[in-house]
Amino acid sequence: MVPLRPDDRLTTDELRHGIRLGVEAKDFVRDPQKWAGFTDIVLKVERGGAMTEDRVRLRVAPLVFQHDLMPIQHMMTADHSTEPAEVERGKHYDPAVQPRPVRPGEAAFRRDLRRGLDRAGLPAPLYNYPTGGDVWMQDLFKAAYASIPAPGGREHRVTVILRSADVMPGTATPAFPLRDASRSVFPLLRGAGTGVIQQYDPQRVGSDDSLYYGSFSSTGNFGTVPPYTWRGHRYPVGRVIYGGTGGKESPDASFTRMLAAQGYQRPISVDTSWLGVGHIDEFLSFVPARNDRGWVAVVADPDLGRKLLEDLVERGRGGESLVRGIAPEDTEDPRLTVADALRKPALTRGTEIARKGIDSALRTLREQAGLTERHVVRVPALFNRLDVPAGYPRRDVVANYLPGAANGVSTGTGVYLAPRQHAPERDGRDVFERAAEKALSGTGTRIFWVEDWAYSHHLGTVGGEVHCATNALRSLSGTRPWWTERDCSRSRGAIRANHRVS
Repeated sequence: MVPLRPDDRLTTDELRHGIRLGVEAKDFVRDPQKWAGFTDIVLKVERGGAMTEDRVRLRVAPLVFQHDLMPIQHMMTADHSTEPAEVERGKHYDPAVQPRPVRPGEAAFRRDLRRGLDRAGLPAPLYNYPTGGDVWMQDLFKAAYASIPAPGGREHRVTVILRSADVMPGTATPAFPLRDASRSVFPLLRGAGTGVIQQYDPQRVGSDDSLYYGSFSSTGNFGTVPPYTWRGHRYPVGRVIYGGTGGKESPDASFTRMLAAQGYQRPISVDTSWLGVGHIDEFLSFVPARNDRGWVAVVADPDLGRKLLEDLVERGRGGESLVRGIAPEDTEDPRLTVADALRKPALTRGTEIARKGIDSALRTLREQAGLTERHVVRVPALFNRLDVPAGYPRRDVVANYLPGAANGVSTGTGVYLAPRQHAPERDGRDVFERAAEKALSGTGTRIFWVEDWAYSHHLGTVGGEVHCATNALRSLSGTRPWWTERDCSRSRGAIRANHRVS
């Protein structure tokens, strides 16, 4: 194929015999005020002094978030042995030279992930992604894709990685403005069939907003409501969902503007300002289910968690340790019993804050996506109100005290990788784990428990769970074409045009 320049002219012979014109966009729509994604291809033919013109309008393919019903193709956890800058220089960790550093709990965490993928029937490799010590893989990038109609009614797809717009307080510079560990997406993930993009507001570099208001721009704060139809509106590729209030407790505005500009996964924003980190994955995820939508939302339920503890007290078990199977020195309160937990002000207040925040999020999903209780599976949770320094602008914020079962990973094949709960036992079974399994029992999705206490849950001030500490690229083989949505008739010209472009 010979590339055409703007001043090239087609010959009479070329017009008579026909040509194949290849057109490829070099970017996505980022700000519709600057470019709305449409390009006109105009053919003008001059003969005998008369000019004939034909015109076709093309639309750049939208950027589409992958969703949790897609089977995992590759899963990644953090590799703490190599700095991103070394990866960029082509240097890689050599186990023959130096033993690979292993974080506490990492071996058990990776072992259970591998077993869980095997249980899901997935040969998906478990990759080490060099982060230089940053455990929170989910916060580094989000997997998406783009597709166009192909001959024979097929769909031609490419994977697109969105780098997190997270500007790190105290370390961001104009040369390296974003989270350092996310730099490795360019040398490691970009290549044939996979692109990488980044979008952020450079004015945020040097701001301490992330320090005081949470890391709302991290990609762990972004998810996808799976495909659904409601009130005549079809969302064949689902909808983007993220946490934020619209003020400082929100993601980078240029990033969310870019997502909205794609036009096919109309974003839903829910308030996550009540969470210490502010990420939606701390209380919400999605798994396949045998129902009219094909999925359910897995939602943290602090009232259910508290009720399970009250049941233990009624059975005379209130004197047992709240956290089971963990060395006392590796817990926040080594002597906390079940009965103490029900009296502890931070846990009581944490339950109230979390209940209000989760109810608000579900109300938004009910109003904007038609989510009903039939599409919700509630799993037990225990939220703790955090002690924050004097002068900190956010006061009533919480985090999961026990590992959050809602903060897990759907494999897309009927197995859900959730953090092992370490709650007290009843009849030889963890009461939180039993309740979560019972809640999911009618969906067709099973839970595989992953040990993450030392590796991620008890790390730092707030910690995180299985979803926070992993990232995944999913199979695109079963995607639904975005152009089938009836509500997006403005793209029909682009669809016809794409059939004519090689």
